Amino acid sequence: MLELFLEVIAEIFLQVVVEILADCGIHVFKRKPVQNPIPAAIGYFLFGCLAGGLSLLIFEGSFISDPRLKIANLILAPLVAGLAMAWIGKRRRRGGKDSVRIERFCYGFLFAFGVALIRFVWAT
Repeated sequence: MLELFLEVIAEIFLQVVVEILADCGIHVFKRKPVQNPIPAAIGYFLFGCLAGGLSLLIFEGSFISDPRLKIANLILAPLVAGLAMAWIGKRRRRGGKDSVRIERFCYGFLFAFGVALIRFVWAT
């Protein structure tokens, strides 16, 4: 049971770290945001898919061995990553710093869902 728990935590941790790295990159290369939220949402999802593909170059296998947990992780990890990004964005705004869209729950969730979906489909 502990092994299953650690597998899920490892996969969630990977996705949160990937999302934080993306957030840092977005802050470095910040430009004027797309005004329409629909293309931005699609872009974050596709960017997440790309990040998921790149993560497979480093960790080609899934940390989770149980197929049922892989399905649960498809929703759980993006929820946790979205909440983490919302928390980071809230702290940045409270500190008077600029915030980017990925630091809101919905965009963070979409990015992480892209990562999770690619890892779900392609990780061995």
